[in-house]
Amino acid sequence: EKKARERQLLLFRKIMENNSEGVVITDSKGNIEWINKAYVDITGYTLNDVKGENMNILKSGIHNKDFYQKMWKDLNDKGSWQGEIWNRNRQGDIFAGWATIKKIKGDFKDKYHYVGIFKDLSEKKKLDIRMSELQQKDSLTGLYNRNYFLNLIGKYIEDDTSIFTLAVIDIEGFKEINDSLGHLVGDKVLIELSERLKSLMCSECLVSRFEGDEFVLICKDISQDRVDNLLEKLIRKIRKPYKIKNTIIHLNFNVGISRYPRDGEDTQTLIRFANIAMYKAKDKVNESICYYSKEMSEAIEEKFYLANYLAGGLKNNEFYLNFQPIFDINNNTVLGMEALLRWENPSIGNISPGKFIAIAENTGYIISIGEWVIREVCKQINSWKRSGYSLLPVSINVSVKQLELLNFSNKVKEILEENNVDSNLIEFEITESVSSGDIPLIIKNIKRLKKLGIKISMDDFGTGFSSLGQLDIFELDKLKIDKVFIDDIVSVKKRQNLVKSIIAMSKSLNLVVVAEGIETKKQLEILKTLGCDLGQGYLFSKPLEVKDVEKLLSSSKTIAEQ
Repeated sequence: EKKARERQLLLFRKIMENNSEGVVITDSKGNIEWINKAYVDITGYTLNDVKGENMNILKSGIHNKDFYQKMWKDLNDKGSWQGEIWNRNRQGDIFAGWATIKKIKGDFKDKYHYVGIFKDLSEKKKLDIRMSELQQKDSLTGLYNRNYFLNLIGKYIEDDTSIFTLAVIDIEGFKEINDSLGHLVGDKVLIELSERLKSLMCSECLVSRFEGDEFVLICKDISQDRVDNLLEKLIRKIRKPYKIKNTIIHLNFNVGISRYPRDGEDTQTLIRFANIAMYKAKDKVNESICYYSKEMSEAIEEKFYLANYLAGGLKNNEFYLNFQPIFDINNNTVLGMEALLRWENPSIGNISPGKFIAIAENTGYIISIGEWVIREVCKQINSWKRSGYSLLPVSINVSVKQLELLNFSNKVKEILEENNVDSNLIEFEITESVSSGDIPLIIKNIKRLKKLGIKISMDDFGTGFSSLGQLDIFELDKLKIDKVFIDDIVSVKKRQNLVKSIIAMSKSLNLVVVAEGIETKKQLEILKTLGCDLGQGYLFSKPLEVKDVEKLLSSSKTIAEQ
């Protein structure tokens, strides 16, 4: 029996010795009596190092007095304790472990031992930390991600004493970089941009990548002047060229800013207002940073309800056309007309085209509205034809979205044939915004329209950024000088010289030149001397209803003749 017991003890010792978890046995006072190999591996201490030493040798300093008091209370009252405990190894490094400690009776009634089994949690902790980082960080840039940032903003709001500034940073035209140079280059640009952003952060400011090419910055409890200075430095730094694979890339940015609690008191409102300000920044020339104001929300709300009304505009027959005559400025002969879209809603009255056209573009309603205009113009021409009026060409404004339709030219041909209208009675006016569209498809559609016999004009010339480069690729027949150049042509010599240059250039390209917005006889006389061909404006005639157009077609009298 004695030998059997000795064999059992030997087996037990081998099991304890080879256990993958650290095992330590202490006396009743916590002095170490024995440790196994795994415990040596975990702590770095050998049995010779710690035998007779108290377990306090491993204390990390992380846990407070209450922690140890509860541990000893459980051991004495319940005979066991388990939980996460942080210790310090022989090298001085702190590590986490999961400990299960049992109070074991000894050979005598008044003697007992403690047996502790320790599982090293260091790798698990590292994994947990890494997983936490993955949940908090953007995998590409290493910046904080959207979820983390939303939670952070929420915490700042919960702290009633906090004030902070939220800035949404958007890259202009980043999609074109991905499309033209590839996503790998785009990713490298984002990584480099993120490094530049991080380098400017102070302890009060954090930056995150929200999604795609949108970044958000938050600055807590710092003055507005410091925020302004930081944003100015930030814009200067991130605008510097990016060199990726021997390609130099220039980026432009728009920044929209909202402030807590001044602009909003919840996360979603602050982000929405910062985005509204960011889109407003896009509309500003030479300004990249825009602070939110209440008026911006009012403008957005107006656009929203106008878009809702716009949806039913066609169905409810709320649209109609006016026509503004176009004259030969040298003999006051009416040579054509421009069809102008008007909208009158029974609830909100007449809405300016300056308000609703952009909304129609953004919502996509411009496609169906644009088709209605073409169809309505052709119906009107057919009506004048049947009534015996001399027919004049009518110019129709077409949008980029219409010109990007694969079947646009076929639809135009179909409408012309339905209404028995010759194609030489229709002219289409495009604007310089076509440069932002699908240029190859737009050019293809223009070629097809030209083949049908439809003439093409460039409207509002001079208000865009790439006018000269566009003149030869869109096969234009006419060029319309924007009203902004005509307004001060009498008083500003430089403006007069600019118009003179535009006319000379147009003539060299065999383009007919139309001046828009002529309102005075002095403007008219200058345009005559500069060689302008055609004109339209209030000096000749305001936009007319159909019945007044018919009177004009009969008389050809204008204010300019009087």
